[in-house]
Amino acid sequence: MAKLFTREQAREWLRENNLKDGKSIENAFIAEIKGVLQEALEEEITNELGYSRYDWKNKNTDNSKNGHSKKTVKSQFGNMELNIPRDTNGVFEPIIVKT
Repeated sequence: MAKLFTREQAREWLRENNLKDGKSIENAFIAEIKGVLQEALEEEITNELGYSRYDWKNKNTDNSKNGHSKKTVKSQFGNMELNIPRDTNGVFEPIIVKT
């Protein structure tokens, strides 16, 4: 598996966010995990529909993105509120976060 960031990037991230104790680092990682999960959800619906958000030229479906629904996800890191993408046909079921 590829590294998310290098040691130098990790040190810079710690400095930039003034993370000096375990709890502050844990909270910052939870926020990062939430961001990664949100991006994974967006990528899932993009793959499902076959076109990216502003790429109407390559749209080969009558289905479209149709906003988001809020969902609180319980994890080993605590609760996270995510915005689950929706489609107009109501057929999108994310894999990364079960609805």
